[in-house]
Amino acid sequence: SLALGIGANAAIFSLINTVLLKTLPVPDPQQIFLLQASDGVNAPLAVFSYPVFQQMQQAAGGAAELGAGNVVDGMPLLLPGGGTRQVEAQLVSGGYFSALGIEPLRGRWINQQDNRALGASPVAVLSYGFWRRQFGGDIALLGKTITLRGVELTVVGIAPPEFTGLDPANPVAVWTPLMMQQALHEQTNRWSFDGKDNQPWPPQEREFWLEVFARVHDPAHAAGLAGAWSQQLAASLHRIRFDNLRYHVSLQPGGRGGDSLRRDYNAPLQLLMTLAGLMLLLAIANVATLLLARMVRRRREIAVRQAVGISQSRLARQLLTEGVLLAALAGAAAAVMATWLSRGLVMLAAAGGDAPFQPDLDWHVWAFLAGVALATGVVLGLLPAWQARRSSP
Repeated sequence: SLALGIGANAAIFSLINTVLLKTLPVPDPQQIFLLQASDGVNAPLAVFSYPVFQQMQQAAGGAAELGAGNVVDGMPLLLPGGGTRQVEAQLVSGGYFSALGIEPLRGRWINQQDNRALGASPVAVLSYGFWRRQFGGDIALLGKTITLRGVELTVVGIAPPEFTGLDPANPVAVWTPLMMQQALHEQTNRWSFDGKDNQPWPPQEREFWLEVFARVHDPAHAAGLAGAWSQQLAASLHRIRFDNLRYHVSLQPGGRGGDSLRRDYNAPLQLLMTLAGLMLLLAIANVATLLLARMVRRRREIAVRQAVGISQSRLARQLLTEGVLLAALAGAAAAVMATWLSRGLVMLAAAGGDAPFQPDLDWHVWAFLAGVALATGVVLGLLPAWQARRSSP
């Protein structure tokens, strides 16, 4: 009963930790902001053109570092053993990874030189999980080529295990320079202001296709930067003769990445956590009733202990130790159960498709499990101690 109650709570907390609480695995995640433009009337504008992005970089000076990317769903990758696999790819700016402040596990990141000209640098960085699953973690892959949508890309780096992009709901497998947009035939995820879709997007000010984030070193400067970037966006819309749109750039907290996953799973996870909490309370009540009933059989033992002079505090410590030991054994079983339950819940959420996220049983989850088990043990020990204190030898 206790293992099921504690394990269910730990399993659901692992999902809440992954979806709602966990920050991006980058230094100082509170400095990360997602850029969005809105006018209060039309739908928010979450993408920007590459020329506007470059102007924003210049306007930021040393107060912020900017990165930009375009996530592409289902890009075909040729596998080593033959056949293809649809992977999540992202075209990124040269300063994307340096703005995040993370280091590659192997090799190097995509840099400014890789984005110096259209199609000039066909390189790729792989996520750790994808590298391990599809290439067996082969170090020799660095310097070799992979084929993504018919284009050969030289693998120059491997990302650290914990980093899969800025949106936990859409883990990225392959990163490549944004200047490879036309070569990779990327024609999705854009907002066109009468741009030429069949021509390269990076030079076009009318093609809005890049999601932009900023690392603001001093959050007190965020409002000033938003104002400066709003002016850059207004000037761009004026040049392309869309100055009737009054978009203003705002900075949304991005320390936890994109909010699509939290928006979709916030309410269901809170409901599940409430139900798991009630189930744990029922388990504790059930076990506490059994322990109190067991104390009736132990009345003679307790009476003898009291008659020979055991103190109330010593008796309470003994019964508390018994309760904590019981809960500790249940917690050990709950740790195994939590692993199974969390994976099962993710598979249920996937409904036969790709999992929207992976449970992360990090130290926060184990600390939560240990805390719940300890609290349960204290309750189960104090109730018999309270009953024993009322008895007369």
